[in-house]
Amino acid sequence: MSFLGLDASPNHYSVTSLSDGRTQFIGCRLPAKSCILFVHGFNGDALDTWKGFDTIALQRQELKETDLVFFGYDGLRSNALASASFLFDLIDDLMGGGSVLRRVKPVAPKYETFVIAAHSLGAVVTRWVLLRAYNQKCPWLDKVRYLLFAPAHSGGIVVDSVSELLGGTAITKFLGNAVKAKLPLLNELEPGSVILKALEEQTRAAIAAGCEALRAKRVVIAEYEEVVSNLPFPGDPFPTAIRNARHTTVCKPDNFRDVIGYVVELLP
Repeated sequence: MSFLGLDASPNHYSVTSLSDGRTQFIGCRLPAKSCILFVHGFNGDALDTWKGFDTIALQRQELKETDLVFFGYDGLRSNALASASFLFDLIDDLMGGGSVLRRVKPVAPKYETFVIAAHSLGAVVTRWVLLRAYNQKCPWLDKVRYLLFAPAHSGGIVVDSVSELLGGTAITKFLGNAVKAKLPLLNELEPGSVILKALEEQTRAAIAAGCEALRAKRVVIAEYEEVVSNLPFPGDPFPTAIRNARHTTVCKPDNFRDVIGYVVELLP
């Protein structure tokens, strides 16, 4: 059992893994008033997808009372609802006393604000989490602030995009439909898929019933988007575009410093 150790910034401890072995945590030194949860997309990585939030972003004074959680899941071979189940359990624990943090943080935080930042497939996963929280009347839902980067919930992932999503290796360029058949998530993210239709219908109903947590505060898109559709999801604001960004770079402060501001603006 190890507690937070080496310095990552003046206000935060170094990154450490949570008990699931996939999720990474950066805790603040002061009692945490807020938490930012980052959720990667298809074939993403808990930390690498958000490169810069574990380094340069930690210098911002606005984050000195904020814990950072980088959710990790199998964004390649799993399916969206299974990943949403794991994420719901994590958020419910964090907002209900944070027993999952006992190994890495001496005092369990009581978050007043909970920011969810999701990239690509992460938008689908997180919306299902918020819908479940709405249906189960979770008391923490009113504390959620929602931010999306290049969201995939309007579909648009196509076979030609597989090579970029998998890293652009020579072999992936020849896999095409064969790869798609082996990866359930690609079928789930087809425009008009059963899961995306259900997500849209249930989101519309929840927002109409007054659930503001399901409405993104900001949607950030890439200028050169070749993977997902930039069509706004029902209820979301008109998107903010980042010049020169691509699907895989639009959420990285290492590439675009404005990304930090879009997250920080949702903190109290």
